[in-house]
Amino acid sequence: RMRKNLLVAPLTLILILTGCTDSVKKVLQYDNLVRIEYSSCVGAGCHECILEFSCPVGAIVIDPRTTTTYIDTEKCIQCLRCLSTFNCPEAAITTLMDVTPPGAIAGFTAVSDTLGELLISFLAPGDDGDRGMAFRYELQLKNQDNEDVPCDFEVPVPFSAGEQETWQLTGLPADELVTVVLKAFDEIDHPSPAVTRDVLITGMYVDDIPPAAVENLAAFSGVEHIILNWTAPGDDGNEGTATGYELRYHTQSINMDNWDYAQNLAVEIIPAPAGSVEEVTVTDLPLLIDFFFAVRAFDEENNYAPLSNSPQAMITGDITAPAAITDLIISAVSPSSMLLLWTAVGDDGMTGTADQYIIKVSEEEITASNWDFLPEYPNEVDPSIAGSQENYNLEGLDQLTAYYVAIKVLDEVQNQSPLSNIAYDITSDTPDETPPSPVTDLEAEASETEIILTWTAPGDDGMEGTAYQYDLRRDTQFITEDTWDQTLSLSGLPLPAPAGEAQEFSDTGLEPGITYYYALKTCDDAGNISGISNIAQNELVLDETPPAAIDDLVSEASETEILLSWTAPGDDGMEGIASMYDIRRSTQFLTDDNWEEAQILPDIPPPLMAGETQEFTDNDLDAGTMYYYGIKSMDDAGNVSDLSNVTQNSLAQDTTPPDIITDLQVVEGYVSSYYTIQFWWTAPGDDGNEGTASYYELRQSTGPINASNWDNADVAALIMDPEPAGNMEIFNLYPVQEGVVYYFALKAYDENDNASDVSNSPAGKIIYQINAGPCNGCGNCVNQCDQDAITDHGNWASINPQLCIGCGDCVNYCPRNAIHMYVIAY
Repeated sequence: RMRKNLLVAPLTLILILTGCTDSVKKVLQYDNLVRIEYSSCVGAGCHECILEFSCPVGAIVIDPRTTTTYIDTEKCIQCLRCLSTFNCPEAAITTLMDVTPPGAIAGFTAVSDTLGELLISFLAPGDDGDRGMAFRYELQLKNQDNEDVPCDFEVPVPFSAGEQETWQLTGLPADELVTVVLKAFDEIDHPSPAVTRDVLITGMYVDDIPPAAVENLAAFSGVEHIILNWTAPGDDGNEGTATGYELRYHTQSINMDNWDYAQNLAVEIIPAPAGSVEEVTVTDLPLLIDFFFAVRAFDEENNYAPLSNSPQAMITGDITAPAAITDLIISAVSPSSMLLLWTAVGDDGMTGTADQYIIKVSEEEITASNWDFLPEYPNEVDPSIAGSQENYNLEGLDQLTAYYVAIKVLDEVQNQSPLSNIAYDITSDTPDETPPSPVTDLEAEASETEIILTWTAPGDDGMEGTAYQYDLRRDTQFITEDTWDQTLSLSGLPLPAPAGEAQEFSDTGLEPGITYYYALKTCDDAGNISGISNIAQNELVLDETPPAAIDDLVSEASETEILLSWTAPGDDGMEGIASMYDIRRSTQFLTDDNWEEAQILPDIPPPLMAGETQEFTDNDLDAGTMYYYGIKSMDDAGNVSDLSNVTQNSLAQDTTPPDIITDLQVVEGYVSSYYTIQFWWTAPGDDGNEGTASYYELRQSTGPINASNWDNADVAALIMDPEPAGNMEIFNLYPVQEGVVYYFALKAYDENDNASDVSNSPAGKIIYQINAGPCNGCGNCVNQCDQDAITDHGNWASINPQLCIGCGDCVNYCPRNAIHMYVIAY
């Protein structure tokens, strides 16, 4: 039967620390005698060796520590009936020598940071090296006089190899240096290497460990602030969390000689755990002064860390002025006014939005030299974002007077731009009573989401010059002069362009199915208003165009999933972005007729911009089934595309076999039951050395087995339920004819019957051997062996394994039941 790896469920064991030894007598006097492998026995889950077998001398007893069983060597007479007449379901009863001690105890720490307490932590070793489960621990605490330190700690049963063990010992003498010694033992008292630590048991706790020094304090200059950051130290060195920080700055590099003279930064910082990134913003410092910074952490006992490094930085302030205006013009004049036009600059050069304009108007030419002596012309212009068109109407001017105009721009911190270009013109002698011409070519072009209005700009006077502003109105009724004041005036209109240029405006936020009417009036800088324009009308275009049908849907299959890919269509044909996909799967070819019956796939990705490649992975699939896929796309108006092309695929066939087994081993020793050979090997995977194979095929022959003669070898067993790759497999083959040398080999198979190559081919032979323990050299067996395989040595006898044919005749003549089946490995 296949033997699976079983773990013993640890139970709490009360062992008084004094001596820290195991009182159960189970240490064998010599190897190769019958014993119970502790790591294999399942304890309370079985006990068949006691309940069903019943040792004639009562040598098999229950270990109260673990509820596993063991053989009391003081009672056992080595009759081996527990092997010959009882078949342990876990093959835990064995005569195989246990020569491997527990592994080294790894990750061992012993720390005392609380009054009279000791925290011990380590990784559990195994029974054999780093495998299985050790039997017991031996813990010793010694003072400096090598005397036992009293403690009532209950040493627990070991965990499985590699698991974390954590022990909390209390009631220890304070302020005493204690040597901690720990060993692990297996069930026959093989010890692990000892680990030893000297630990000072904490008395009244005094925290005299300061936080570690900050070594990576960094300072970054900025327009409005300085950023400081560093890696947080701990409460004690680089462990835990500090209580606070003291941050200081100085005009010189900070060291311990000038630390007390440096200024404290008035910032409150709650320290983060050690290793975190700390960051502070410093704002209340003078501009353009290079300051040095340093930091010290402190703990709850006011232990201060050593001084950090001392980087420097400054608050630069906003030192970038707006750019100069270079396209200032006077676009229209009247007897008392001039209309100015220009392009807005930014807060910093041509970026952002400036804070204010300074406009100056003079009858003498404006220069950089006389700018400061000229009065400002009051204005209420709020600057627009850089690149926008600005206008302003200068009023209160004298007629027939020549004026020079210039502008400077300020940002929010009063950085001033250079002087603009100088605009010049002469006011007229007659009032401007000529309005702009009415717009006659207002047009409205509709799309699905907006109506775009276009027209030709009129002038300030008729079709000459540049007007001052527009008034564009919208209504759901035809607009006339009589209804003008009741219509909606639209905002965000462009400034008038010079006469004759094309202009446009986009009106959004409209509802489909409604006809909108538009009309426009134009005003000049003298307040003259044009007549009403022609009336333009339109309504949003109904979206009746579905996304284009996908025509490049393709599928790519692996062993576990099918990947679909396609080119995204648009909202309208191949333009824009569709709203959603409907991807369906069927085991029949998909058409519009059976579309509704096909399975809708979940978690579909949203559409990308038309023309981009998209993918979707389908992984809830059955091997050997052909699947058909199709896609329909929808837009936000509910228009559905035609069915895509249909792609089909099935999961790729698994052609990767398990890896070859190279460490198949026949286990030599007394057999756990008659006519049985035990095998060990390392499990391969489903694909190479990954995953879990499906089953094994074990074959046997009287000669070595290889690929050329595998088919001629006899099938010995099919072994089901393999372990995951890398685990040890154990299998008992029964029955095997005694006295014959058999060669064995394995193949591993996956779920698709991909077979590994033939394993190595060890050999084994079942014979009889004499257990030297109970044998007293009576010689009864010698005379009964027809093969002359038994040699009398006086006080004991031995069987030559090469001559023994496994007939067993000698067994019946042994008065001490000392002759038992044995496996010889070749």
